[in-house]
Amino acid sequence: MRLNDIEIEFEHIWREVQHQRWHALERFYFSFACYREGWLGKNGQPCWQSARENAPLSEALRDTLSCHPKASSDAEVGDNIHSYVNRQSTKSAVLEPLIPYTALTGFIKQRVKQETVTRNDLQQILNANLRFMTITRAEKQRLVELGLENRMPSLWYQNPSQHAPLCRLHCAGIYPAPDA
Repeated sequence: MRLNDIEIEFEHIWREVQHQRWHALERFYFSFACYREGWLGKNGQPCWQSARENAPLSEALRDTLSCHPKASSDAEVGDNIHSYVNRQSTKSAVLEPLIPYTALTGFIKQRVKQETVTRNDLQQILNANLRFMTITRAEKQRLVELGLENRMPSLWYQNPSQHAPLCRLHCAGIYPAPDA
């Protein structure tokens, strides 16, 4: 049986978890998410540009793009916001994981130490928590200023399964665009 790309990336993550090589997990997260979401370049490989253009947008970024002087009408942006993002410069946009990689690794590590984590459990953890949003550079700076660039808010650490992956962004006033 030949594995497809997403299965290969998951297999990398699974083996790192089995051998508790926590430091090595982060290198596989982005590729796994790209294969899962279809954020691939012309060569079929994970692509930052494709991810940034096709991930859900923050309200602020959507508003920025909607007000862009090159937009001839709201209809041009409206329902087709991602194709509009494709045509615009994304220099002011940053792809941000909802849960920083270090926090996600810590969550997986905690689950492994508390109980036996199966392949299916790990798949569910990744599908629920390994998500991205395209935000503005100003929003990214707010995360840095609040000390949330590489960690989640303290209430998330008390019971991560009870708190939404978006809580870090919400603490910084970052919300997904309604159609995201």
